[in-house]
Amino acid sequence: MTRFRRYFWPVLAVIAAGMVAGGLAFAQTTGAIVGTITDAEGKPLPGVSVEATSPNLQGTRTAVTSNDGRYRFPSLPPGVYKVTASLPGLGSVEKSTPVALDSTATVNLKLELSAKESVMVSGAAPLVDTTSTTGGTSYTSKVMEKLPLGLNYAEIVRSNPGVNTDQGDTQGRALALTVYGATSVENQFIIDGVNTTNVIRGFQGKAINGEFIQEVEIKTGGYQAEYGRALGGIINVITKSGGNEFHGDGFVYYDSYGMRAKQVINDKDIVSGVRISDYRRTDFGADIGGRIIRDKLWFFGAYDRVDRPAKVSNYLDSLDANGDLIVPKTAKFPADSLDNLYSGKLTW
Repeated sequence: MTRFRRYFWPVLAVIAAGMVAGGLAFAQTTGAIVGTITDAEGKPLPGVSVEATSPNLQGTRTAVTSNDGRYRFPSLPPGVYKVTASLPGLGSVEKSTPVALDSTATVNLKLELSAKESVMVSGAAPLVDTTSTTGGTSYTSKVMEKLPLGLNYAEIVRSNPGVNTDQGDTQGRALALTVYGATSVENQFIIDGVNTTNVIRGFQGKAINGEFIQEVEIKTGGYQAEYGRALGGIINVITKSGGNEFHGDGFVYYDSYGMRAKQVINDKDIVSGVRISDYRRTDFGADIGGRIIRDKLWFFGAYDRVDRPAKVSNYLDSLDANGDLIVPKTAKFPADSLDNLYSGKLTW
């Protein structure tokens, strides 16, 4: 009994902390759909059955409109949704709408009297969040895969207006991004609801491969109080998940020193330092996602291998105190690197 008591309260504290953290993350990794159902004259209709379905959603969400004809679907995973409203005697109507990360899509529908309840009117709702004053942009994986981006998911943030780079610390793998004049250590980086900002120096803490990312949202201003501790931008990221259907991708990237533009080096402008004088980079991998239990348990797994044999050389010849040559600038030294990146996710 003594041992049980010793471990019971710490375990309970950890569970409680996880529940609190999960609640905070919940609002940052999902979106919402709201709207109003009206009749042909624009009057609100209560008691209308509304359904929301998506390949990114486990199961189907249902709601019934209130007395003022309004409905709401909170906590929806980002993706494209089909919203269907139906009422006996008035038929049904549906619209498709994209739901972005941490945003609210408004889908207003109108039901009209019809002789047959099977009459269907379809349309697509525009992606305009009329409930938020937050500035910024969301980039889906479909957009990112068509752009010439590097390995770091934060590369896409440069596409947003007001974003630039400075000379901040990066530890060789992060990006020093400035948002509307704020320094690169005044941003906040969130991945799947977890704050991954470097706790010591305040820059990007995790450099995840863009192939593992489903959506990246950059908030440049007007964001909510829950995103405190930031004077610049909020980079909110959600990783890929599985689905009811099995799907997978493979990718291969290659580049080399010979494919780069020729460097023009002026010896008078250089004091010291080294430069990359030769390299080859081969980046390849694959990912797969699907279901373990339909509408209940999904999985996603990915692997990425980056092999980069490289050589570096001095900008200038190294001389001793007497002016004798020690290391010529033509000498090359190995600077090889090899990265094995993994990603795994279960969605319940």
